[in-house]
Parts: sequence; structure tokens; C-alpha cells
Amino acid sequence: MVNSLLRLQSNEIKDKEVIELFNISRHRIISMAKIHEKLYGVEDLQHINIYDYFESLIKELLNSYSADKEVTLDLKVKNLILEIDTLIPLGLMVNEIITNSLKHAFLYQKKGEITLHLQLSEEEEYEMIIGDNGIGVNLEEVPSGLGSKLIKAFTKQLNGSIKQINTSGTMYRLVFKP
Repeated sequence: MVNSLLRLQSNEIKDKEVIELFNISRHRIISMAKIHEKLYGVEDLQHINIYDYFESLIKELLNSYSADKEVTLDLKVKNLILEIDTLIPLGLMVNEIITNSLKHAFLYQKKGEITLHLQLSEEEEYEMIIGDNGIGVNLEEVPSGLGSKLIKAFTKQLNGSIKQINTSGTMYRLVFKP
């Protein structure tokens, strides 16, 4: 309902930057709604299908942001049990990073790939590799937008650490404890 209200309100706006802010907010709401959708669909809250959740979320973003691009998804999520207090900030973080990738990574190319791998490491920590094979960003530049502030806040909420991996494109490694 909130998503529909934002969409209706954005139809009244002429400024493209403001419309984009509304769209970004709508995608954040969709991310949270998808988690709740999964919760209402299962009897045992410990067994939410994490793979289906991330696949659904990322496909929604792909449909919204990559209309003129051929962007594929490399999704590898092991059978993990994540509590709702972990899944919500993790889903919002995925939303932020993938949205950034789809908006900026493939400006000069028609094809690209989004990666999300999530597993429990041998050290009994969760490890998520997430990003794209696009044009990349300068590793020395410190991002200062709302999205990067949210990613830092979600990382802190997960008691984790996030680092950019030095590779082609833009790729991050998030590590957090169960």
C-alpha cells in the first residue's frame, strides 16, 4: 500500500531527480515487503527460503533498472537459517548494492552480471560476496551518499565488516557472525 502511494505521488512530480528518489524509496519498501511476504508464507519462521527471497528481490530490481541491458544473475545461496533480525538489514543492504550496480555499473556496456554468493564459512561466520562486473569504482574514493551510509548502518547492525574487493567491476565481501 505504501509502495502504491509513493508511485501515485511520484506521478505528480516533474523533476527527474525527485522521481528517482521516490523510486529508490519504493525499492527499499519492496525489499522489506518481500521479507514479510516470505514470513507470512511459512509456518516455521526458521525455514524461510533465503534463495527464493534474494532471487525475487534481485529480479524485481533487474526489471526496474535494466530494461535496455542484458544483465544476468549469478546467485549462490547455501541452505542457511537466518533470523528475521538478520534477514531485514541483509535484504536492505542487498537492495542498496544491487541498485547501485544497476544504475552505474553498466553505463557503457549492454551486458553485465550481478553476483550474490552467501554461505557459512569454515570459521562459522556468514560470508556474502556481492557486486557486479561493470565499470568499477575508484577504490580510493570514499562514497558519501545515503546508500553508502545505509550500507554502513546495516553492516553495523549485523555486527559485521564489509570491504571492497580489488577485482574488475565493483565487488564487496561482507562477513558477519550468526
